[in-house]
Amino acid sequence: LQKLSHKAELARHIELDEKLEVIDIIEEVAPQLYLQEQAGELLIELRFAYSQYEFSGKAVTEFGYQTEKGKNRVLRIKRAADDEAAYEALVLNSGATPLGNGLYTIDSEETIPWLLDATNHLVEAGFVLHGEQAIDKFKVRRATPQIKLEVKSQIDWFDLKLMVDFDGIEVSLAELKKAISKGKPYIRLSDGSTARIPDHWLHKFQHLVQLGKTEKGTIQLSRTQTTLIDALAEEANDLHSDPDYNAFVNKLKDFSGIKEAVVPSSLNGTLRPYQQTGLSWLLFLQDYRFGGCLADDMGLGKTVQTLALLLHEK
Repeated sequence: LQKLSHKAELARHIELDEKLEVIDIIEEVAPQLYLQEQAGELLIELRFAYSQYEFSGKAVTEFGYQTEKGKNRVLRIKRAADDEAAYEALVLNSGATPLGNGLYTIDSEETIPWLLDATNHLVEAGFVLHGEQAIDKFKVRRATPQIKLEVKSQIDWFDLKLMVDFDGIEVSLAELKKAISKGKPYIRLSDGSTARIPDHWLHKFQHLVQLGKTEKGTIQLSRTQTTLIDALAEEANDLHSDPDYNAFVNKLKDFSGIKEAVVPSSLNGTLRPYQQTGLSWLLFLQDYRFGGCLADDMGLGKTVQTLALLLHEK
């Protein structure tokens, strides 16, 4: 009876023996996706559950039937044809290719993105996934990554030691840099699984990799790039930074403008207003240990500004 109810032509003509006890069951439909690997591809089976009763494919008749062994009765389950069709449409829109009889597959190159991205939307829509733990070739790791960050101060730069942890599997800076350079948010882990790099991390990490200098497992960033470090530190679950870095960050946060410099009395000359501004800027760079270059047209007083700066050092 169960098999007949799945055949469209036969299901329309099912007539139950009057001696059978018919128990009508009305439950909400819950879509189920069963995943397995077959011939190097991901095979997906769509089934619909009504409480503990499951049916494959979309409804071909108003009812589904279940028999109980040893009992002279049949369970008649009301199927939600419209809801099943809507769930089937979601599977198709996720990128799955139909094979018939409730079976689907995914293009090999799109399988990992489908498992890490599309299934999240399907689960949010009410689908339940089965069999993911048994997948080998397309194994994914869904754990939210954790950032371990260590910041050490140097003369005029900071050394960053970065490690990303995916549920106990650590990814080095070199591995992360290699993954980001491919332009995709996925990274292959040491156990053969693939994890996703959160979108809001990508922008920060891309700037980090592009602007920083990689040296012996660390990234060197200048003091002018401290805001980039600070933005990354906000994401860190485990942060270790030295007192000099902490003090410098607080100093930047308290910055309200470049202070007007006092011209050394020992300077044999007078600074014009724009030269006074130039001196103030140079002293600001020196105070914050930033690099800078005083550039101007010839004859506008770069030398006298430099002399005034040197006199501040005496």
